[in-house]
Amino acid sequence: MGVRGLKGGLVVAVAVVVSGCCIGGCGNGEAETSVGWTVGGTVGAREVRLAVPVDTCKTPNPKLEKPRIEYAGTRVYIELTLKYSPNAGGPGGGCLLEGLVVRPRVRLDIPVMDAELYDLSTSPPSLRWPLK
Repeated sequence: MGVRGLKGGLVVAVAVVVSGCCIGGCGNGEAETSVGWTVGGTVGAREVRLAVPVDTCKTPNPKLEKPRIEYAGTRVYIELTLKYSPNAGGPGGGCLLEGLVVRPRVRLDIPVMDAELYDLSTSPPSLRWPLK
């Protein structure tokens, strides 16, 4: 095989490890957390607008993931996940804006007026709609 064959094999092995690491998210510094929400209003018969308060000092560069929705009759369980970069603070660890409200729309398979919406970020899940 010789030295030439070994170097080529080593380069391929390193490239495979590095590319696999990057595809899997290898140390990109992202974290995620389940976040609480409230109903901000209805938008049509099967859609609600949620209100999600985000503390950007604790969760910098927030990105709300697609909601996970489960149905059990008229009960609708919604979990919202927030991805953020915990190491992305400003100079000296300070932050500019502490509070932010994200207002995603969520489309349901059943009419909103027939549904009970539960927040899965709490245990047990909290009823968020209808408002009482």
